[in-house]
Amino acid sequence: MPFHRVRFPARLIGSGEPSHTADVIAGFHWLTFKSNKLSTSQGRGIDCDAALTALPADLWRCRLVTNAPQSSDTNFRSARFVAEVNRDLADVFGQSGALQLSSKLLQK
Repeated sequence: MPFHRVRFPARLIGSGEPSHTADVIAGFHWLTFKSNKLSTSQGRGIDCDAALTALPADLWRCRLVTNAPQSSDTNFRSARFVAEVNRDLADVFGQSGALQLSSKLLQK
């Protein structure tokens, strides 16, 4: 967080360019994998190429951002991730009428 709270705003101010520094910086707890912090050097985590082969990047971004751990560390589990993505796409987004509306608007 020091970069986002101190160094980056200092660079913006020092540049002399018109800018607005953040009013609020949200901090998140750890997203863990197999009950440990993610670590590529220790082989804990998910290979990006494999992840993007399994699901498109937008699904990863959406799910990870909307479920960022805010009150405690959260353990990432593949089965839960897939179930939540399917639930959101099929039940929430698919049933909301957003797809039908998007289709109608894009056909005009």
